[in-house]
Amino acid sequence: MAKRFVPLLLAAVALLIAGESNAAEATRAAVEIATPPAVYGTDAASLQAIAAGELREFDTRRAVVVSVALAEPTGDPIVVGVDATVRESKTGKVLAVIETEMRATGPMSPAQTRAMAHTAVKLAVRRVPSALTPVK
Repeated sequence: MAKRFVPLLLAAVALLIAGESNAAEATRAAVEIATPPAVYGTDAASLQAIAAGELREFDTRRAVVVSVALAEPTGDPIVVGVDATVRESKTGKVLAVIETEMRATGPMSPAQTRAMAHTAVKLAVRRVPSALTPVK
């Protein structure tokens, strides 16, 4: 877990240093995407559009920033990991850390690899509402 969390932290810091934070946008839930590994054949803008589309349905009572990072695919079966942090946009306080994985076996075409990355990001972002819901 720690090995997968370190790239997420580095990506979040890099985005903040580079001034690429989307927290100033008018939406209540902004999205930051770390540059994905080249093996996925996709870019951060595409992943950001996918994540933002998933968050449109989500109504939060506080403004949050969702930072998402894809890990390099590993092993056999192929494992695609996605780490996401959810923070308050004003204070930067971490509200939730989300980790998801997708697995596939066999050789994959570039289109399948890209689709797997897109789906993994969707699944991680879909967990944001439940991650922010208090346990009763």
